[in-house]
Amino acid sequence: MDTAGMSPEEIAKLRQSLKDPDFQALLASSWQEDQVNVPGTTAPEALYVLPEPGFLVRTLDKKGSKVYINICICDEVARPGHKRQLIGDEVQEGMNIPLSATRGRSDFDAHGDACTVYDVAVNSIAVSKALNDDEFKELLIGLAVQYLDSKHSLGLSNQVKLPRK
Repeated sequence: MDTAGMSPEEIAKLRQSLKDPDFQALLASSWQEDQVNVPGTTAPEALYVLPEPGFLVRTLDKKGSKVYINICICDEVARPGHKRQLIGDEVQEGMNIPLSATRGRSDFDAHGDACTVYDVAVNSIAVSKALNDDEFKELLIGLAVQYLDSKHSLGLSNQVKLPRK
């Protein structure tokens, strides 16, 4: 969410409103009115959240355009955990890091150049670990890039940069 031009009091009020069940119901009904209904299907349930900032990643899409990925904190997203599954006769173990992403939105970077911004929300445990463990951060960034690429067919480059603050 772009909070540019909003006072801290306005941001606090907006955050509080987003937690109000009546306000969430109003947003959900508005969202449902905008959806195209396909016979035999139902619209997915939507949960409106206001994630906290985590860190920013920059990459390029297949057209060479700048793409920024905000890795955000949202504890409504499930915690990371270990996963075991049986593949054939073999038990495979791995880590499961749930992600949730927004649609891209047009914006401008610090130099005034056009870019597209995506928010990828993960649980605070994953962001905290990424901020303290470079190897895990690289893994989380790779997952976010892969997730957005598969969800939106962006052709994102695996070469990423962490913009200076």
